[in-house]
Amino acid sequence: MSTQTITPEQALALINGYQSRPLDYIRDVYGTKMWSVQEEIVLSVFRNRETAVKTCNSIGKSFIAARIAHAFLDLYPGSIVVTTAPTWRQVKDVLWRYFGSVHKTARYNLGGHLTQNGLEYDTDWYAIGFSTKYPDNFQGYHADHILVIADEAGGVSELIFRGIKAITPNVNARILYIGNPTNPDGEFHDLFSRPRVAKFSISAFDTPNLRHVGIQTLEDLLKVMTPPEGVDPLDHNPFKGIDWPFPELISPEVVYDRYFEWGADSPAWQALVMGEFPSQAEQSLIPADLVRMAMEMHGVDEDTGKTYAELSGWNIPDGPPEFGLDVARFGPDLNVLTPRHGGWVDQQLAWGKKIDEKTELFETAEQVLKLLDPLDWNSRLNLDDSGLGGGVTSHFRYLSAENRKTGSPLHQFTLMPYVFGSKNFMRQPEKFHDITSELYWNLRSWFYKKQIALYYDKELFNQLVGRRWSMPQGKIKVESKDEYKKRTGGKSPDKSDSLALAFAGGLRAVKSATPPPEAEEYVPVRQPFTSGISAKGW
Repeated sequence: MSTQTITPEQALALINGYQSRPLDYIRDVYGTKMWSVQEEIVLSVFRNRETAVKTCNSIGKSFIAARIAHAFLDLYPGSIVVTTAPTWRQVKDVLWRYFGSVHKTARYNLGGHLTQNGLEYDTDWYAIGFSTKYPDNFQGYHADHILVIADEAGGVSELIFRGIKAITPNVNARILYIGNPTNPDGEFHDLFSRPRVAKFSISAFDTPNLRHVGIQTLEDLLKVMTPPEGVDPLDHNPFKGIDWPFPELISPEVVYDRYFEWGADSPAWQALVMGEFPSQAEQSLIPADLVRMAMEMHGVDEDTGKTYAELSGWNIPDGPPEFGLDVARFGPDLNVLTPRHGGWVDQQLAWGKKIDEKTELFETAEQVLKLLDPLDWNSRLNLDDSGLGGGVTSHFRYLSAENRKTGSPLHQFTLMPYVFGSKNFMRQPEKFHDITSELYWNLRSWFYKKQIALYYDKELFNQLVGRRWSMPQGKIKVESKDEYKKRTGGKSPDKSDSLALAFAGGLRAVKSATPPPEAEEYVPVRQPFTSGISAKGW
């Protein structure tokens, strides 16, 4: 679209002509094609004080939120638009990327000073985006017309909701809350039971691409996507040659894949496909929005040189090296090693099983010793000691004994074995069903405290958001690996188990650089151990 320059008089006439017709303004000036529910959301924001939208994934929520923000700013001279999201990446790289694109490609030269997270038409007429955990940062924004947009609202804290309320007391204030309904508690959830809030719930089956091919229910999807008997699923393409109305939005194939990844009764399916809050009885252990945010925290903002963790208000601690090793058990299961220091998690290393069990145990131990400094007594290795894991533990002991015999440097790292499903080494047996539940609940706390940074990994994401918990007999119970595999068609949560093990040691301080002189004569309090530094437990 070519950009035209207009005079102030023409701009004023434009505003007067479109102020009561925001949909036409977005279509005509921004050249935006919207689907029906996006249009309804636009009208709701301009007409209602509060609008809450819970959606599945990939329906264009940030796309339309950016256009609402820009149109509101354009059509009300002297207005202020404030956007926020749980993380800086969600502010800068999502909503404000769309916002900047709208500004640069509009039919008219809209002027102003555009930055990565702001647009200023005048000193008292501007839009700004930021991420913060401090409600006081919302103070000072006052205008006759003010719009606040909380993107990914399910991850916005209660304190920030209060900050939003504090700057929107006036008659012409508008608030848009939009996001995935991943958390069945909190302010975003509560909005949908309040009578004076305009509400939208959008499932994948409401979206234009699925409706275009006649899919309105899960039964419709399965009927279309299930290949005829004898046909390879990879060769079955019922949509060949389809001209999709909105290629950028969710497709039937993606919904079908998620059905088999998560299951129709899973919290992830409920939130990210159906656009509904998960039920309380048996819910996802870690909300998807927290996992997504954690997988952004390693990123670095090119303009400031700061990590997204710093810019998003996540306080991620450092710490000594700690590793979690989940040992493969059967079939396609993987060996997975997760290194971390404090809340900073490095890339996971995964490798398959060998045919020969003895070779497998030996190579697994050797692989770990290549990545872990066995002479660093600050290092700790937590491993799954059940099944073949017990053999790996024994092999570490064997290696330590051989070093002692040959006079080689003794291994100094702490070795801590856990048997998933057992009661061993539990700290709060009155609260948790077993050690699996306690380890995973400990991992969960790092997400809720916003103290963990992960690299993006689709398999790890699915395993974390797909793990369920419940409270039978009043104790927290996280489903076992076998229960998870049975429910997901044989998929093993190797990566999430390894991550839970990596955090078993909690938040640890660095000990002195070298062990005390008497370390070699130290008699361990409990087994197992490597060279004589006992496992202190978590």
